[in-house]
Amino acid sequence: MACKKRKPGKKAQVAMYLAFIIVATVVILITAFAAPMGARISTKFYEAGENILLATQADLNDINDSTVRDRINASLVNAMAAQENNIDITTALYQYSWIFVVALAAVMVFLMSRAIVEFRTGGYGGFI
Repeated sequence: MACKKRKPGKKAQVAMYLAFIIVATVVILITAFAAPMGARISTKFYEAGENILLATQADLNDINDSTVRDRINASLVNAMAAQENNIDITTALYQYSWIFVVALAAVMVFLMSRAIVEFRTGGYGGFI
């Protein structure tokens, strides 16, 4: 009975791909729960900041100089618009960050498996 000759590093490649599948699954599950929580936190911060800005805007009526009052009012309106923009950006980052993590893990697994194969076959002077 003849045994099949295995290529060096084949077990390491399979182990790395299995590890990648496990890590990718965990990352996707974590972000499925963390992304909505991050979006909710961003929304709460926005609501708190908006309340502060609205309270400040109500006090603007006490300023007698119309030029100063208009400039401060314009600053507050810009701050509210910036908050809305920030919440859109952070929500998108929370929502789609898992794609970056999975892609990065895939590249790492691929590069590590290639280094193992090259090192074991003598084609690469790597340190793994």
